[in-house]
Amino acid sequence: MVAYGYQQLSCDSGTGDRVGCFKSSVYGVGPQIGYVLLLDEHYHAYFNAKAYVEFGEHNRPQVRTSGSRWRSRRPRRKRRSRRRRRP
Repeated sequence: MVAYGYQQLSCDSGTGDRVGCFKSSVYGVGPQIGYVLLLDEHYHAYFNAKAYVEFGEHNRPQVRTSGSRWRSRRPRRKRRSRRRRRP
């Protein structure tokens, strides 16, 4: 389960500001799942899927959002610490 909150701290500004101070806020909650897949000894992949339902919106449309992400890469190597040898 994941959740988020968004609250605009300052008023809108710029050339498109025709209605004055227009602060918005919204909250969202929904399920999320992630899975790590080992492709071989050097590569792995990560899949993530999530969906949100927003509520408590103020100056924003009510929406439902979903998304997924696929990422594959080579794992990072552990760095050796380099210590100076004293003569």
